[in-house]
Amino acid sequence: MAEYVKIPKERLKLLLEEDGKLIKYIESQSDTKIRIDKLEQEISIESSGKSDEILDLWRARDTIKAIGRGAEPEAAIDILESDAELQIVDLSEFVGKKHNALVRIKGRVIGTKGKAKNIIENLTNTQIFVYGKTVTIIGEHDMAVIAKGAVELLARGTMHSTAIHHIETELSKLGVKYKDA
Repeated sequence: MAEYVKIPKERLKLLLEEDGKLIKYIESQSDTKIRIDKLEQEISIESSGKSDEILDLWRARDTIKAIGRGAEPEAAIDILESDAELQIVDLSEFVGKKHNALVRIKGRVIGTKGKAKNIIENLTNTQIFVYGKTVTIIGEHDMAVIAKGAVELLARGTMHSTAIHHIETELSKLGVKYKDA
């Protein structure tokens, strides 16, 4: 079985730095074989056959996809090394191809001096990266889903206070104590 990921050229460079050290690490942690087609900017990830664990293949795919969608490699590696998972919000679903609207929504998600993004990250213990037309979220499943919900609310134009209240409500449902952001 194989998975395929296309990533932008400037993000592909991160995977190839230091003689492909990052790719080798992903392979070793996921029991996969990774091949990169630099011309097509496509990456194929195949199970090495040593393990029939499909989750390893998916974690390697999601790690590479996260890097391609703007995540720092150290954050993306959490997908391999812990129970972290990847959630992606495609902002173009909310604004179509309107460049100015995309810039505005990215600004809403980030907030003044990064405040909105930092609050969401702190409340949900996730890492958020805004890149291109997407928002990439890495964190434990429930927390990543809550963060994704808050980002989607902001993308729809909901007030920041409402998005934060949504997070607090969802955390309360899980019985999670949160600190004021």
